[in-house]
Amino acid sequence: YNALLSGDELFVLDPSPSEELKEQAEIIASNEPFVRLQTSYERVYKTSKKQPIAPHALGSCDSAFEKALSGIQGVDKHSYRLYQGGFSLKESTDIAPIDGQDMTLTIDKTLQLKAQSLLKSAIDNAQCSAGSVCVVSCKTGEILTLASAPDFDLNKLSENYEKLSKDTSAPLFDRSLFGLYRPGSAMKTITALAALDTKAIDADTYLWCARWYPLGDTTFSCLYYHGYENVQTALRDSCNVFFYKCSQLMGIDTLSSYQLAMGLGKSVDIGIANASGRVVTKESIADLGIVWSEGLLLQSAIGQSETAVTPLQMAQWAQIIANKGSLKPLTIKLNETGRAQRIIKNDFAFEQIREGMIMAADNIWGEDSLYSLPEKTAIKTGTPEAGNGYNSTVIGFYPADDPEIAFSIVLENSENSKSLIR
Repeated sequence: YNALLSGDELFVLDPSPSEELKEQAEIIASNEPFVRLQTSYERVYKTSKKQPIAPHALGSCDSAFEKALSGIQGVDKHSYRLYQGGFSLKESTDIAPIDGQDMTLTIDKTLQLKAQSLLKSAIDNAQCSAGSVCVVSCKTGEILTLASAPDFDLNKLSENYEKLSKDTSAPLFDRSLFGLYRPGSAMKTITALAALDTKAIDADTYLWCARWYPLGDTTFSCLYYHGYENVQTALRDSCNVFFYKCSQLMGIDTLSSYQLAMGLGKSVDIGIANASGRVVTKESIADLGIVWSEGLLLQSAIGQSETAVTPLQMAQWAQIIANKGSLKPLTIKLNETGRAQRIIKNDFAFEQIREGMIMAADNIWGEDSLYSLPEKTAIKTGTPEAGNGYNSTVIGFYPADDPEIAFSIVLENSENSKSLIR
């Protein structure tokens, strides 16, 4: 009920007031100037064993789709004229409400909770300080997981907001959609694609890695001495020098055009806000006030320098590789699958990259080994510089031969992203 008594009029959101309400109105009429009874609504978010489910993603969807979800409130207002001993209907207004739209998200509850649990465990065990896991469908483009950690409970956001907003671990920050990271060596998959597609190299091109790579007054390096590498072994061994040389065979304009084609440098069109990031070009470097040098080309080829991508962008480019150059547009709303878009047509190039990524997955040993999985996995890891330390990244798809999912993992202040794959 929402009752308001002013003068001799009573407004009631009930066309048939009860005897009790009539009695209350008589008392109010003789003793109080007015009374207001108001109904409020509470939005409740489901949890699983007290663990929030995709709080960042749900919060973004609530904000983006609020108008469609809320509908339009109706009006059921009746004005009564009070008389001593009773009242009669004076005026009635009845406007039917319009229901809000039902919306089902593509988030897979089981996968989402698993990803959140893995991230929480990694933080609790000091394997990282924060992170993100994104999983997308290669067949439909559905976003199955958008996990960002640390996280929070949406049901308690209002009461805990001040504390959460001051938390130095930034639990309110959605790393999957807005975290901007250097991808590190995961970028070598795009550098390989660009070099193969432009015929700067082919499958039989072998380039020498002596670990050190002098350029002008600067000497760039690789983690190890590799000797001769081709594109597949260079992806397996994550050979910096191989991709340094590939980038110089193409130049920054060509390399950046392939990074842009793979969805970097622009937000992902999924109906909710997400960061666009940055691709290294001479123009973007000038905008940052940095003087261009050839070293920036080399660093861009291996995902360093001023490159900035979101975990969602990384999962999207992994999906394009998995689909051999076709993007199944990503969506977070169920039953809104778009038509596949052919980004780059070169099955041979994508096959070379896939084989190199399978070799990289097979090259993981010990407790993080992927050999126990029923199918082959294709991955590429990275350890990009971040402040005074390193982050850890990985992109991949599974199964390698007929991919169902593509994924990205980013862990801050860590070198252990591959431990979350299995």
